Amino acid sequence: MHYPTISPLLLDSALRISNSFGNWVRGSAGSIMETSILRCELFVVWRGLLLAWENSHREIICETDNIDLFRFAQWPYRDFGANSMDLITKIQDILSRNWTVHVNFIQRSANQVADFMAKEAAVKRLPHAEWLQTWKSVLPCLAKDLIQLF
Repeated sequence: MHYPTISPLLLDSALRISNSFGNWVRGSAGSIMETSILRCELFVVWRGLLLAWENSHREIICETDNIDLFRFAQWPYRDFGANSMDLITKIQDILSRNWTVHVNFIQRSANQVADFMAKEAAVKRLPHAEWLQTWKSVLPCLAKDLIQLF
């Protein structure tokens, strides 16, 4: 597996946390300075798991459109390289806590809410934002994500 290393860029990322019934729990988006797309993806997963844990959600669904991250969840000792070990260790630590995390692979077309939130953060130049509930602008993306899942 080879992920390109890039010059430090402001990479936008977002995640949506759902409970085990698929209901919105929280959304988070922001921009981080990073040189690796993989590290950005790992950061988003770690941040999402941490937010869910801190908000006392003990059974969650983690969806990713990154096949390597999905495989990592199935086989956590996969080699992502030394420059990602700090985040991998954090993810393994939080996954080992007393809770249930279901990791599902989804197609990119079913991940429109995360894409929408990342673009919102970029346009508004937000280093970090959290949404405790959905807002009107994201509802069409939620509907499209649900359609793509079935």
